[in-house]
Amino acid sequence: MPATEDQIRPIILTLRSILDESDKSGWGVEWKTFPRGCCGTVAELTQYCVYRIAGMVPTIVRGTKLDASGLPVSHAWVEIDGVVVDLTRDQYHSQTNYIFLNDPFYGTWTQRREISPQHPAPGELQAAYFDHVAGVVRARLT
Repeated sequence: MPATEDQIRPIILTLRSILDESDKSGWGVEWKTFPRGCCGTVAELTQYCVYRIAGMVPTIVRGTKLDASGLPVSHAWVEIDGVVVDLTRDQYHSQTNYIFLNDPFYGTWTQRREISPQHPAPGELQAAYFDHVAGVVRARLT
């Protein structure tokens, strides 16, 4: 395992555990079908938590493609030094792994990489929530 994967695995698994355990009823429409339909928000939260806890700045990647019926679909995930982190991948395939190396699934998307800000910062409305979640992840890791 690359050093990056070893460094982020505990953060990623803890964050996903928190998302699975949480009552998301008051979080907004996109969370009602978690993990489906909230990959962009989860990618932003993942980027924020990895930065706040490990000091690494993942790049958010947004992809589009046509599904089997020819309709456009989109997906978002983060990448850190060539390691893909996708906490909502199970909306496409049932699995419990959220960290990927050289996975052909990600090559099927037309990708748009977003340049990571030096210090990832959510919008004002999400800031308190993101800080809270990062604090819960940090507390569980200690």
